[in-house]
Amino acid sequence: SVTFNPPVATCGSQTVTATFNCSFNGLIFFSWPSGVDISEVGGSTDGFISVVNGSFQFILVVDDMTPNSFNLTFDIISSDNFGCANPSTDDFSTTYTHNCVFPDNNNCTGAITLGVTVGSTCTPSVFSTTGATNSAGDACGTGYNDLWYDFTAINTTMYLSIYSGPGAFTYVGLYPSCGGTYISCTGVYTGGPPPATYTLNSLSVGTQYKLRVKFLASSTGTDQSICLRAAANLPVELGNFSAKLLPNERKIKLQWMTYSEVNFDKFVIQKKIGENGKWYEIKEISGKSATGSDYEYEDNDIRVSDLYFYRLKLVDLDGSEEFSDEKVVSNVSSSRFKIYPTYSDGNFTLLVPEDQIQQNWKVIITRIDGVSLRSLYENELNHIGASRLEMTI
Repeated sequence: SVTFNPPVATCGSQTVTATFNCSFNGLIFFSWPSGVDISEVGGSTDGFISVVNGSFQFILVVDDMTPNSFNLTFDIISSDNFGCANPSTDDFSTTYTHNCVFPDNNNCTGAITLGVTVGSTCTPSVFSTTGATNSAGDACGTGYNDLWYDFTAINTTMYLSIYSGPGAFTYVGLYPSCGGTYISCTGVYTGGPPPATYTLNSLSVGTQYKLRVKFLASSTGTDQSICLRAAANLPVELGNFSAKLLPNERKIKLQWMTYSEVNFDKFVIQKKIGENGKWYEIKEISGKSATGSDYEYEDNDIRVSDLYFYRLKLVDLDGSEEFSDEKVVSNVSSSRFKIYPTYSDGNFTLLVPEDQIQQNWKVIITRIDGVSLRSLYENELNHIGASRLEMTI
């Protein structure tokens, strides 16, 4: 029989001494099952090991791929004491065990998904490092134990904040997938006032990434407290929002498009009538695709000679919201110009009837008593749309 020291293996790498129940000098062939990481002292893995005074040593690395118990086989090749170890009759096997309990995210395939906080601060989540081991792979923090996380980018730049963890130095590796080469790898000093923050740059919105957070191998057992955040801007890119009168159909058509809609919920179309009107909601439209889409909506509730203002409220899945630019449409059915606001500090917007857009004309500004103050020709005004011009007096 054979006894082991330690009697039960622990986590990580260790030297195990195997001692037979009697003393002999000789050679054995030592074998172990696949999935168990064993090598001889000195690095050889051919299985042939010298026994001196009934003992030999081997290196065992226990990780989360190691079975809780496994068989070790001993074939006696030569012996100076046949009464103790006879090559013809004394081959045998025995069971060895370990007591390791590994974190769920000890390797990449078990990566824990990090939630993303939008804003300048975030509340960290706590993860146990007890039993964490060093994942095999590239040179990002070689020799350090690690935990794995994944996340989906909602901005091109995001921030990983480390509030606590083993040791005073941490490596953060960003990976495109399990088994891939890291995109970036940077050491972060975590011995100062928390949090220590690492910036994740050049991310592709909507893409999932892996994070390998490594710490000193001798410091496992301390909880790792981290959080991931993004700047407080809505993760939807809006483009080409327009509002156009369809006079023959007596309705106003709204059109817009998006370039991306990561974690996006819905659009809320808001409308007000007249420059002093109050905004109210007329339609909700759910987001279609994380990669962007085209949208349109037709408003049939219009009357003659009114100004209609429209805007979009963009709502994220977490309730964050922002507003688009306002669009204004005049339901002018005759060849009348319209100016707003009625009262102003000198900045006005002129609405031009569709049948006058291509004509040559000028604007004459007078006092209430008819005295002319200023004349502006069409080409002197600031065009901000097919039928809208801005002027300042």
